Amino acid sequence: PLANKQKVTIKKEVISGTQKWYKISYKVNGKTSTGYVLSDYVKLTLSSAISARVNSTEKVKIRTGPGESYEYVTYKVSGSTVSLSNKKSVTITEETTDKSGSKWFKISFTVSDVSYSGYILANQVLMKGISTVTATPTPTATPTVTPTATPTPTASVTPTVTPTPTETA
Repeated sequence: PLANKQKVTIKKEVISGTQKWYKISYKVNGKTSTGYVLSDYVKLTLSSAISARVNSTEKVKIRTGPGESYEYVTYKVSGSTVSLSNKKSVTITEETTDKSGSKWFKISFTVSDVSYSGYILANQVLMKGISTVTATPTPTATPTVTPTATPTPTASVTPTVTPTPTETA
């Protein structure tokens, strides 16, 4: 088990439905182990910004703060809402959690040579340079051996009926 505030290294991101899992490596008693942990339980410590990309089948509207109650970021010229397409490059500059416990990333990005910043739900972003798969992190199934049926032996000798003796006077 991992201790609170134990340092881990993220090796891979896995999206399952609306949840993001991290494949991590960590050390316990000098031994390195790997496993999966729900990203909600990992707090990123950023020594520098992280290159990332939007990961969503629909355009994502960026918020002015970390939560659903914040307004959307708008374009500086037109005033319309900023929506980022799938695979749009962004830079993660901070991680925070809203009042309901949802994890958000503060991001910066450029549209038509104009710089913007805002907040996006963490499960709508994938870090670049980390290979990703879309699957639930479940243990690998261990194959079970199905025994083959042993044939039921058949009798090799059929006994013959011996007549019951009858009394004679």
